[in-house]
Amino acid sequence: MDTKEQSPDVSSEEQWRRILRERGLRVTRPRLRVLNVVARHPHVDAGYVARTLKSQGMSRQTVYGNLDALVSVDLLRRIEPANSPALYELRVDGDDHHHLMCRQCRRVFDTALTSDVRRRAPEPEDDDFDIDGVDVFFWGVCRDCRTGNQQV
Repeated sequence: MDTKEQSPDVSSEEQWRRILRERGLRVTRPRLRVLNVVARHPHVDAGYVARTLKSQGMSRQTVYGNLDALVSVDLLRRIEPANSPALYELRVDGDDHHHLMCRQCRRVFDTALTSDVRRRAPEPEDDDFDIDGVDVFFWGVCRDCRTGNQQV
């Protein structure tokens, strides 16, 4: 998990409020705080969000409930790499992309979604299944780990 702070795509609390209302969710202080943590730390697990917000009096249950609510309206994306905890990232624009995960340091990196992957999605053999997304993880070793420059 890469918890290196990054600038959020949504720059103000007022924008978050507007987006929450547009998605049919109530605007609450805990929800805004969860969004801000995920915006600043993409590919973060629920435990990190809970630890970060514990000092602000937020319970683990509240964090998990808000993460689930935000995923349910496609404001956050939950990604589930094999043998790792689920990770969360913003999905304000419905962005679809792939992920690269380093086998050594476990950092996750975004990479562009190629049209080739969508074109090659299998066709279901029956009409009861409709593919609505693609989630691909690529595994390898990042440059920092290969060169011994990884900082813990």
